[in-house]
Amino acid sequence: MRFYFVRSAINEVFKLMKNKLTYIYILMTLVTIIATALSVRFIESTNNTNMGYFSIVFSLQTFSTTIMPIMLLLFAANTISSEKTNGTIRNILVSGCSKSQFIISKIIISLMFQLTLMVIAAIAAIFISYILFGFGDIAEDGFVIMTQYQFWLQFVISYVLLIIVFFTTILFGILISTIAQNNISAITIAVSGYIVFEIIKIKLKIGSFIYSSYIEFPLNNLSELIEGFHASWTPKLYYYLSVNIFWIFIFLFITLFAIKKQEFK
Repeated sequence: MRFYFVRSAINEVFKLMKNKLTYIYILMTLVTIIATALSVRFIESTNNTNMGYFSIVFSLQTFSTTIMPIMLLLFAANTISSEKTNGTIRNILVSGCSKSQFIISKIIISLMFQLTLMVIAAIAAIFISYILFGFGDIAEDGFVIMTQYQFWLQFVISYVLLIIVFFTTILFGILISTIAQNNISAITIAVSGYIVFEIIKIKLKIGSFIYSSYIEFPLNNLSELIEGFHASWTPKLYYYLSVNIFWIFIFLFITLFAIKKQEFK
């Protein structure tokens, strides 16, 4: 059983590397980060080292709240539905891979895709911001607000937290991919469903209970810290974790239930 799971996971990695869309997503990531960082340079022409950190956070905020969720949905929604469209899912299951293992392998490869984009985005933002502004202690009127060490520590914390909400987004896409009959309908439903979530949470004022409301939280908190505000990770961190864990459980449970109820002929 373990052999089939490992083989399936390795096969998914090769699929990811061979897929041309993977490199299009990476290119879109780089273009977004570079364009955003350059816009900061255009607005702020001084060599203030504080702007280097602001450039990093602003670039990643823009990327995280606009293009990243859509790319993750497009990727995740295509993982299982494409196997249905191509008719390969039956061959995979017949080879000895269970439905649960099949789902887990898709989740793992989607998570790897997410982490790859996040790492590339972070490296690009740091590199471009350093070239444009440089780094140093964050100071205001001669007083050090935050040292370089403190910034990078807070940056790692915020970026790790960002992984959680993006992982929830991936599970939503995989759920839709499991239910949909083909990749076109899966992508359509996933993106439109995400938009509907956004509209509903605004209209009904239930943003605190919708996972996507917390995408901005980690980097926004970091932004307030480098601006000299006494921002705290709590108590919003409690809601951030509890809401995302709730939706992760719901999406994963429905996905596993749905795949076990389906027959592939």
